[in-house]
Amino acid sequence: MLSEKYVVEPQKTLEPTLDFDVHSPQIIRLGELGPKLTEVLEHVWKNPVSVQGDFARLEALHIAIGLSEGLLTTRDGEFTYGRTIRVTPRGLQALWQLENIT
Repeated sequence: MLSEKYVVEPQKTLEPTLDFDVHSPQIIRLGELGPKLTEVLEHVWKNPVSVQGDFARLEALHIAIGLSEGLLTTRDGEFTYGRTIRVTPRGLQALWQLENIT
């Protein structure tokens, strides 16, 4: 039986190894999200999704793509992660760009 609490020390952040800024708005090109990923982002923006919820299970591929591309996150704070998927500022920017061209 463990009675001690363990504290996880934050890891050093890794420097990007890419030759471009991954947070640059130019990385998200207009209209390149695709209709399904756009639909998933809009749904998550309006209704944050549980990582083990029905929607996350049904749309696992597009949720994974959104998380990988930095459009979605489960981050709650600087060093904490939760069980809720939310749209990132980068994801909102991509949605707003799409709204402006339609």
